[in-house]
Amino acid sequence: MQGKNIPVPVLNDVFTKPISLVTVYSAEITDKKETSRLIKQLGELFPLTSLSHVKRVKSSEKIEGKQLQIILCTPDQLENDAPCTNIDEIFCTLPDFNKSGLGKLTCSKVPEYQPKTRAQFIEAQKYWPTAFHEDKELSRLLDGTFFSKTEVERINSYMNTALSIARRGGKEGALSIGAVIVNPDSRDIIASCYDIRQVSSNPLRHAVMVCIDLVARSQGGGAWNIHNTPGFYWKSPTCEALIKPDSSSRETAHHECPEAESSTNETGNTRHSPQKSTALVDDADQSNEPKNLKRKHNDEVQTSSYLCTGLELYVTQEPCVMCSMALVHSRIQRVFYGSPHPDGALGSRYNIHYQPGLNHHFQVFKGVLEEECKQLVTGVT
Repeated sequence: MQGKNIPVPVLNDVFTKPISLVTVYSAEITDKKETSRLIKQLGELFPLTSLSHVKRVKSSEKIEGKQLQIILCTPDQLENDAPCTNIDEIFCTLPDFNKSGLGKLTCSKVPEYQPKTRAQFIEAQKYWPTAFHEDKELSRLLDGTFFSKTEVERINSYMNTALSIARRGGKEGALSIGAVIVNPDSRDIIASCYDIRQVSSNPLRHAVMVCIDLVARSQGGGAWNIHNTPGFYWKSPTCEALIKPDSSSRETAHHECPEAESSTNETGNTRHSPQKSTALVDDADQSNEPKNLKRKHNDEVQTSSYLCTGLELYVTQEPCVMCSMALVHSRIQRVFYGSPHPDGALGSRYNIHYQPGLNHHFQVFKGVLEEECKQLVTGVT
């Protein structure tokens, strides 16, 4: 399935880069009856440990029929560093080796690593036969069939919600970057907000950072005492209403729990209706009240050890390094973003979600309503 607004996976370079090649010494098998013996003896003398994905023998069509070519060894398996020019130089330290059935020495190119994708496999086969085990999920990601039409529509709907919140932020004098975190199983919106790093005079309060903190608040915690912020939403631990995107109104940034415009949850934090708020207030630095950093667990709250386990983020602009690491630590499941950023950490400058050594990785998709998102972020740095 190809088309406009299909989420594009942001994959590790190993899946998209051309195959790399290394040189090996090989020779034609002139007597096919010697093939089994040659394979066994060469396997014992020169095991292809670093090239275990490469088959020892290659068959190619010639005018006179099939020709078999066998890998003898790699250059680093020989004591002499000088390039070899004939078979005798290969086996000069192995006088007892039976060279019967071997023809002229040649240098061949073989794939350095096992192919990860079918495209790499097809390219590798042009040089030498290799083992390949197709990853069906990866193949669907690459050919654009990973998401169904219904799933694409749902993804676009959530991004439209993020766009609406971003526009709301622009009207409030904040940066026009919107973020929404969703439970894909229940399709509830858990939290939504825009970027307040400028209006709060706090450079840490990017849209993604704030949205993660609102998820914490929805679970009875939260480190920042943000309230009365127009357009912000977090699902109260005591709210039983399902929060779902409103497909009939693209401009609706969220739905509120129906019971009241303002309610107090069990932690003492007040949840205000963003639609009724009139002032932007962020008193995290002024409040003398102790911050409740301990998560409350009840039937309405995930019992996972991490804030965003199993959740998805929709954000209009590619997250930076700080936000991306926050997503790692909060254990997000998937990230969808609209417009790229030159310093973005999920595909443009870095691939944090594939960074070796991190104890959590997540899927990333870009290009969701990209043109609409780009229109919002002109001049945003």
